[in-house]
Amino acid sequence: MRDHSNALEAMLLYMNDTWSGLEKSVEVKDALRSGIATKAELLAAGYNSNPVRLRVYLKNGGAEWRTLIPTETQIYLAIYSSVDKNVDLGTDNSMANNWALLTRPLAFTEPKNSLSLYSWIGQSLLSVSAPSLFP
Repeated sequence: MRDHSNALEAMLLYMNDTWSGLEKSVEVKDALRSGIATKAELLAAGYNSNPVRLRVYLKNGGAEWRTLIPTETQIYLAIYSSVDKNVDLGTDNSMANNWALLTRPLAFTEPKNSLSLYSWIGQSLLSVSAPSLFP
């Protein structure tokens, strides 16, 4: 996909469609209501593994649903959580600002703390087994 704006729009539409399907699920509603998962976490897990299977993991696993998802998805969620906790993505959450940032021409700029972040993620993934990524 040479048109990055088009690729981003397609990805956002797919993510929106994925969430629209997930949020209709009783299991997803229960997980959100009980606090065993966040919307971002459920969307990421549904996207990375399988939105239909996610409902089964939630139903069968309850608060331990993360132990039932594929190892790759456990790692994906660990990385997602690490970045979310350790990288300041800014405080302006307005949709207009986010859309402007997301659709601008892509240019790689190395964040000041990226080397330490890469190192931390790598060490974290090497130091724990996948089932223990979520204590």
